[in-house]
Amino acid sequence: MMYSRFKALSRKFFLISIFFGSIHFVQAGVISDAPSLAELFVNGLQMILAVVSIVAVIAVVIAGVMYITASGDERNIEKAKKMLVGSIMGLAIALMALIIVHVLTRLVS
Repeated sequence: MMYSRFKALSRKFFLISIFFGSIHFVQAGVISDAPSLAELFVNGLQMILAVVSIVAVIAVVIAGVMYITASGDERNIEKAKKMLVGSIMGLAIALMALIIVHVLTRLVS
């Protein structure tokens, strides 16, 4: 009974560690070792940029499939073109925001 619980728990821990990569434990340290607010903001923006990039790539693929399957229908072709332009513009805006934040962070630091 106890062995089966341990086995199930170790299997769950193994799956969680594979999903999240490596597990880091928080240790108490000196407050000066804490990341600055600007670093936290840049890290958060990079995470958002990663999500936006994934969504943009998926949108480009969907727009391509819509364009290919339009079969000459002008409405569907226009929808696909608008979706493609919108996803590329969204990605460009996200990249520009990241560049602006990096420049401002270096100016302030």
